[in-house]
Amino acid sequence: MENSASANWQICKLEKTSNKQEFDCGIEELIEYIKKYARQSQDRGLATTFTIISQIDKKVIGYYSLTLSKIEKEELSLEKQKGLPNCEIGVILLGKLARTLSEKGSGLGEKLILDAMHRVYKISEEIGIYGLIVDAINEKAKIFYKKYGFIELPDQLMRLMIDKKTLKSKLIEHKLIEEKK
Repeated sequence: MENSASANWQICKLEKTSNKQEFDCGIEELIEYIKKYARQSQDRGLATTFTIISQIDKKVIGYYSLTLSKIEKEELSLEKQKGLPNCEIGVILLGKLARTLSEKGSGLGEKLILDAMHRVYKISEEIGIYGLIVDAINEKAKIFYKKYGFIELPDQLMRLMIDKKTLKSKLIEHKLIEEKK
């Protein structure tokens, strides 16, 4: 999905020239991140931000950021712990995900999460990644992530995870990858 596009938008890596100053998703933490910190984090190699740019006015209308992370085996459910080594488990953290208020109900959130999931799956085919984790910003976000196969981690009700196997099945379901025969 690198540089994926439709007639009205394009997904690409955040650039210095990205027009993000009018971005408003209604959540100050997410607005401030894209306007002030996303580019700094990217330049320092801490996180990479991918944006959806409107083809009409070239403004950022949505974004998500990814970074490497790890979780302890004990953070997983007993079922998920089976067969894993007794060490930290490599994951990718979906640090932020937001779309503008003007795009509410447009399906842009789904495009963002599926692009992130697809990108993580491609990375996991090259290096060891157990799955994708996210810290939901609120209950509404938590419900959103659960629709795409994320599950709560025990004792961390706002931290959710989707393992590689489930991630793959969701991408097949959405016809973003083909099932290997």
